[in-house]
Amino acid sequence: MVDLTLPNILTFLRLIAAPVAIGFILAERLEVALALFVAASVTDAVDGFLARILHQQSRLGAFIDPLADKSLLLGSYLALTYVGRVPGWLTAAIVVRDVLIIAAVVILYRRIGRFTMTPSLPGKVSTFVQMVTVASVLLAGTVPELTVPLRELYYLTAGISVISGTHYITVGLRLAEEGEGST
Repeated sequence: MVDLTLPNILTFLRLIAAPVAIGFILAERLEVALALFVAASVTDAVDGFLARILHQQSRLGAFIDPLADKSLLLGSYLALTYVGRVPGWLTAAIVVRDVLIIAAVVILYRRIGRFTMTPSLPGKVSTFVQMVTVASVLLAGTVPELTVPLRELYYLTAGISVISGTHYITVGLRLAEEGEGST
């Protein structure tokens, strides 16, 4: 049975909004992409907040929330790079970070079995900064006379992504060491 709680419904909506927003980016309908991206990004904060205050945290939510985030963010970065609005090196840094984290999770799972790894502060900051960067790129494309410090945002986003990726991998290594010691 599917856990149809309000937080999970919001997360599913974000998951559905991701390919639609990406389609609008690829079609260079940036004003529509911006509105959809911002609305989807807001649900990221709201669904977690509601899950906690309504005591509706679930395994389904814990699984689909990062999937929705990654779909929205990675898809947006790839699309924005494809249309020439975000440099390829930034998208590559974000993709490599996420691939390394996923690989570490798979290795950790194979090594110690089930484990719990909750979102960290560096991870949350990285997600927030990545969202701000995408929204800023879309805003700059929608309102060209607006001056947005995109280059600085790109460096900030890359730096925070590296920091959070390093943090997650460090936590994963610590879990692996603890897991091996207990078997």
